[in-house]
Amino acid sequence: MFYDRSEAGAQLAHKLKQYLGKENIVFAASPSALPIAASIADRLSIRADLLLVKTINDPHNPGMAVGAASADDYFLLPGLKLPEDFLLSELRRIEVALEKIQTRFPAVNGKFDCRDKTVVIVDDAIISPHAVHAIAHLLRKQHPKSVIIAAPVASDYAAAALRRETHHVITIVEADRPLPLSSYFLHFHPVSDPEISHYLLRFRNFDLQAAAELPKSIGAKA
Repeated sequence: MFYDRSEAGAQLAHKLKQYLGKENIVFAASPSALPIAASIADRLSIRADLLLVKTINDPHNPGMAVGAASADDYFLLPGLKLPEDFLLSELRRIEVALEKIQTRFPAVNGKFDCRDKTVVIVDDAIISPHAVHAIAHLLRKQHPKSVIIAAPVASDYAAAALRRETHHVITIVEADRPLPLSSYFLHFHPVSDPEISHYLLRFRNFDLQAAAELPKSIGAKA
């Protein structure tokens, strides 16, 4: 059992430290994963942010992700053809949802450059592989060095399916039939809007400090 999301992030950071350097980034796949992402970022001294991406869902099975979209790009599973009007409707729905998030939380970055970086996508749990699989492929369109999927809890099925798709998956607990997520945490509560804003401001402050130190680093190398 984890004490809270921050402790779960600390345990993931221990497993991730061999893969990550200071030029890399960890993304929370959802607001509830922000404490985990922050814990990883703090311990490894890397950037973090909330991932502004939403899944594109199957028109015949709304609970099944068949793609993912950001504000300026999207990915669909290979070989999949969606009706054009449905796809445009989904992209518009996602655009509106992302705009609302940015309005609600001005500190969210919204733009991310993954090229040549190791990128970690972290969530509370991965019970089904479809959504995070699509999100990982969307990020791969930016040509990162590698994409790692991390979560404190995952189903055996989801972890195995993602690994078969060549994703690198880091977990702490894998179970055939995972219990309700709160069963794995001593303290587990919804992440409030003030907490979300707090984490996003911490991430922006880290970015500002890193940018301020960049000329010093360049000067030191010269």
